[in-house]
Amino acid sequence: DLETVLAAARIVEEQGVSAVKFLLVGDGCASDEVRRRARDLTNVQVTSYQPEERLSDVLAAACPSLIPLRSGPTRYCVPSTVSSILASGRPVGASVDGNSEVSRIVEEGNCGFRVDPDDSASMAAEILRLASNRDQGREYGRNGRKFGEQQGSLNRAVGEYEELLTTVAEQVKESA
Repeated sequence: DLETVLAAARIVEEQGVSAVKFLLVGDGCASDEVRRRARDLTNVQVTSYQPEERLSDVLAAACPSLIPLRSGPTRYCVPSTVSSILASGRPVGASVDGNSEVSRIVEEGNCGFRVDPDDSASMAAEILRLASNRDQGREYGRNGRKFGEQQGSLNRAVGEYEELLTTVAEQVKESA
């Protein structure tokens, strides 16, 4: 939810913290509205999608990389950018429901922060906390990369799939 990000940017700007910048990348259906709403914020830059070869540069520029999702049916939704953020070694800033899969990743991976959707004040506070504690941001980034490698491995996926198939086969056998 980019409304929350823009509101957090406004809070950061009002606190006079000029070192924190927000880079919003994309050309989604709301991009014109986002550009219009960000026009008066000096700490926000909105840019079009970047070519794939620039993805690592875009991710490296962020601390944290934000995942702002609206509250609601996102419990099992994990945006594809999450794996890219984890691989980049940058901290995750998630504005998601507490019972969501993204929340689980952030908590179990100890790779950033999670705030409730629409809570721009908490988002701003967490961003400012990381801006003033770069070591914590680096630690979150390292943790996220390690967690992503562990959770995203082919061996782990095969193991989980094998476990699922074994469970289903046992249930079928019991009901026969």
